[in-house]
Amino acid sequence: MAASPQLLYWQAVTGQWVFYSYVNAGEGFDFTSPHIADYLFSFRKGWFVYTPLALLMVLGSIVLWRKARHLFWPIAAFLIIDLYVVSSWTNWWYAGGSYSARSMLPAFTLLALPFGYALVGSGRKWLLPVTVPLILLNLFQTWQWNHGVISKERMTAAYYAAVFGRTSIPAHAQRLLLVDRPLTEEETLEDASGYSMKVLYENEFNDRPDSTYALTPEDPFTPGPDVKFKDLTTRDHVWLRISARLLVADSTAAPPVIVCSFHHIGETYKYKTMTWNIATATENAWTTLSFDYITPEVRSPEDNLKVYIWNQYGGTHQVDDLRVEVFEPK
Repeated sequence: MAASPQLLYWQAVTGQWVFYSYVNAGEGFDFTSPHIADYLFSFRKGWFVYTPLALLMVLGSIVLWRKARHLFWPIAAFLIIDLYVVSSWTNWWYAGGSYSARSMLPAFTLLALPFGYALVGSGRKWLLPVTVPLILLNLFQTWQWNHGVISKERMTAAYYAAVFGRTSIPAHAQRLLLVDRPLTEEETLEDASGYSMKVLYENEFNDRPDSTYALTPEDPFTPGPDVKFKDLTTRDHVWLRISARLLVADSTAAPPVIVCSFHHIGETYKYKTMTWNIATATENAWTTLSFDYITPEVRSPEDNLKVYIWNQYGGTHQVDDLRVEVFEPK
């Protein structure tokens, strides 16, 4: 009965009683490679890091095993399955809308039992010196999160150490955070001083007639790089700077587009296209398009990047000098 409103909604909107709405190839359940260690211990949003009292609750299962084994097994089974499922989601940090691991909140109902047995079993020996400081730490860090001292998505171990116990952000500490990913399609590498640049791909099409690539409806795609993320970098991201030239034969015709995208097992995500603005361009002259692209939070290091020029709207166009530069964090 509790699920009936969701089922009715799916039926009304999609015509299906059960509908899988997560169609973005860049995220989903990774049941063969759950992110358990990160989910529990990462400074990005690890459960035991930001809710250390939860670790004591889990350790209380030892007391539960000794004193109430009939309760231990169902609670242990639920926690293991629950942790496996929630940590199998690709974006295991569950975005920036919560402090700590929000998906474990329902588990606290059951964790109260081993925690209670641990408290009773130990008397009050560690109630005040251990439990209360951890509660106060949790409350203070929740205040830090609400006031922006703890970042909602970009935390690192170095930044955590820099702001620990502080009510404001120290000077220059923000450089210790993970990269600030744009929330819109406007992506620009404003400051490249913290990056090293290398040319990933450069094609002047010298093997083609007139040393340019003639895009036609029959031949709508140029060649371009197809490279796995693990071969791009060992860091969490790189910036790409992509450029190419177009010969403007007719400023009223729809130009081709440059495509940049990632692929997970053949499915596309973080798909971006850019096109030349030729409305005011000089006809029979070359014009250059250049834009930046930050790699996504890749689902797997095996996911591959593709860049190419696509004659999306037909006609015949001459393009040249497709170039892809990689800016990797130093």
